[in-house]
Amino acid sequence: FNLDLFLSLPSLMARHWLFRRDAFLEAGGFDPAHADSPEFDLLLRMIDNGGLAGLGHVSEPLLVTKPAEVVTRPSEMQALQRHLHNRGYEDARIDAELPGRYRIHYGHAATPGVSIVIPTKNQLGMLRRCVETLLEKTACKNYEVLIVDNGSDEADACAW
Repeated sequence: FNLDLFLSLPSLMARHWLFRRDAFLEAGGFDPAHADSPEFDLLLRMIDNGGLAGLGHVSEPLLVTKPAEVVTRPSEMQALQRHLHNRGYEDARIDAELPGRYRIHYGHAATPGVSIVIPTKNQLGMLRRCVETLLEKTACKNYEVLIVDNGSDEADACAW
């Protein structure tokens, strides 16, 4: 389950779910205030209350239906804003740049650090291209590059 994809494109992932009756009732069922996005709202409340552990996957389901209409729904944005607030993102902002697609700006007070781990073994050319590309193109300012050598024995790879 990809939470980021779910949050940013509900029409793709928030339709046609199967719910256990007890989980449905425990989460409060469908909220009439979110009549145009009932599953999305319910799933967000379930995630808020129990995390992702309660979600499962049904292999190879067969469901024939019309494709979901990809439109921006105010109730989806309200449910999403509530969910982000519940997760501690008080300053989060949601942009609907394209219909039904939401870009989430979490509003972090500081840029979080990122560790980029690159495993290598005797592939100096590939490693060098990877590191140089990261240094040239990465827009993130707060990152570190960790090179993990898996027993290189070529002299040029060991020296670099």
